[in-house]
Amino acid sequence: MSAIGAIFNFHKRPFDSEEDLRDLTALWQALHKWGPDGGRIVTADSLGLCYQAFNTTRESRFEQQPLVGRDGCLLVADVRIDNRPELFAATHDLLSNTSSDRATDADYLLGAYRRWGAEFPFHVVGEYAIILYDPRARKLLLYRDHVGARPLYYHQNKDRLIVSSQLAPLVDLFGISRDINEEYVAGCMSRTPRVGLTPYKHIHAVVPAHLLVATESGDLIEQRYWQLEPGKQVRFNSDEEYEEAFCYHLRNAVQSPLRTDRPVMIELSGGLDSSTVTCVAEESIRKKQTQATRFLSVSGVFDESPTSDESKFIDCVEDHLGIAGIHVRDEDSRLLPPADAVLDAVTPNPVLCSYGFHSALGRLMRETGARVLLTGVGGDQVLGSSYDPYPLLADLLVLRKPLALHRELRLWSQTLDKSYLSLLWHKTMVPVLPRAFQPWCRQNTLKKVPSWFNPNFVARTKMRERKLPAPDPFGFRLPSEVDRSISYLSVVGSISPCHRRELSCLDSSHPLMHRPLIEFLQAIPFDQFLRPGENRSLMRRALRDLLPEKIGRRKTKGDPSEGVARAIAREASTMRSLFADSRVCAYGFMDPAPLFAAIDRAKNGLEPHAGALLLTISMEFWLRALERRPATKDYAAVDERPEFAVA
Repeated sequence: MSAIGAIFNFHKRPFDSEEDLRDLTALWQALHKWGPDGGRIVTADSLGLCYQAFNTTRESRFEQQPLVGRDGCLLVADVRIDNRPELFAATHDLLSNTSSDRATDADYLLGAYRRWGAEFPFHVVGEYAIILYDPRARKLLLYRDHVGARPLYYHQNKDRLIVSSQLAPLVDLFGISRDINEEYVAGCMSRTPRVGLTPYKHIHAVVPAHLLVATESGDLIEQRYWQLEPGKQVRFNSDEEYEEAFCYHLRNAVQSPLRTDRPVMIELSGGLDSSTVTCVAEESIRKKQTQATRFLSVSGVFDESPTSDESKFIDCVEDHLGIAGIHVRDEDSRLLPPADAVLDAVTPNPVLCSYGFHSALGRLMRETGARVLLTGVGGDQVLGSSYDPYPLLADLLVLRKPLALHRELRLWSQTLDKSYLSLLWHKTMVPVLPRAFQPWCRQNTLKKVPSWFNPNFVARTKMRERKLPAPDPFGFRLPSEVDRSISYLSVVGSISPCHRRELSCLDSSHPLMHRPLIEFLQAIPFDQFLRPGENRSLMRRALRDLLPEKIGRRKTKGDPSEGVARAIAREASTMRSLFADSRVCAYGFMDPAPLFAAIDRAKNGLEPHAGALLLTISMEFWLRALERRPATKDYAAVDERPEFAVA
């Protein structure tokens, strides 16, 4: 998770003034929290680049960023490349360091740029945020990977572009207006904010899978360099071939973040996704197929909440693998930060509403020396967790196969014990109606807004309409393809804010969102995911010899409701104090009386929108922290002085 930054002057103004160097040094110092392993500053033409290292791989220790190429190109990157052998074969003659063992990921990126030009990340598999300067074109290029696993933010004014891998320095250092972006707030409180937005009107995020080009005249040009491909199909002759291909992509996905010479931490919840990541990682490490030689699992458990406690599934995985995982008891860890906690949050960060667990996780990683955290995030969305036949039924309608549709409707009517006509309307016809008709068809769903949301704010931001499925930007035709596309984008929306990175110095990696795996899952037939009586069919079949039988056959998901209710009950008085002079109400986002009523319902397990209540709490913490934040924050306490170089 190395930290990177840049300041790019427009109109060919050289980067040599005292103000330029002072601002770049301040940015470098501000990023030290996320890059404790040293770094330097490089300037050239109208540009200054800075880098603070956070080493997780053996190769990263050889890096000297910002990297200056022999052709004058400059690059700084927070990167982990997963297809190094393929890139070496394609670019070895263009690398500054021609030894595959010592060539760094940054070397590969510059080599790929020389080979393929501005859209080179299409050929790069991994997690990355990249800033690249081409002196011949005098353009600055900004990139993020396909899910936005690594953050990159920017602010543009008439004189320059300021870029940072963390949001806090942009909020604190350069006098940028902190005007709140209501569009972002509304997105937080409905689904997820639109990617590219931040909580601040004048600060933006580079969109995942996109390239942002900054020219010396001050223009910004955005373009997509990678997308899911309509028309791409993967077809095999048997289930066994699909299972074999899935296992191949899955193992590559899990082994990629295991390219680290430190211990690895894995979040194990007992669900199918986290159990899969844990079991594949254990097998890969045991068979010496990875650079990592050791991992630890960490789990949050609800000892006092039987309906929320997943200990029996967590224990099942641990017993199967012969490991002793670390358990963080919910009863021993606070739901919310202490009243006297100094929070450096610059977003409405949901991590603040599981403060005790994440604090314990951060402490454990520091104590064990782990810097990489693996999660099962994304599996629900991309591996077919929903037991809903609509994609299959709607496909047959679009393909005009009435007899096949009739057979499937009868089968699913019997399987789900639902009427034929209800399935025909709600699961076949409504999903394929034009978007303009969706609000009329889904009126009951759209009315369900938490009672404490301010009606004017709800109407002004069209919050009810936000509950509709997002449109597919890629041009897929079949409903099952559109459904998978939208599911992938929903995960991008939840990963790309990089909430953990805002508060902790760690690499949070999500193997189930590995790009080749996503491309494979998008291209196979939908009936590989869903069959009568079985969701996640491909995953269950393919992993039957790897997962414990109890996990592989599990049909239910954990329900945190009781645990959340008990946690809210323990801290109800704190919450009432928090909202006594509520900022979310002062800003007009929420109404106080319904908010207090929701707290009372939630502590008794009677609030149907308990998740939205926790998001409201995170919003309150953010607004309070923002109001207490000084107009300009001094980061000069960093003892280390940067090494300067002129390219």
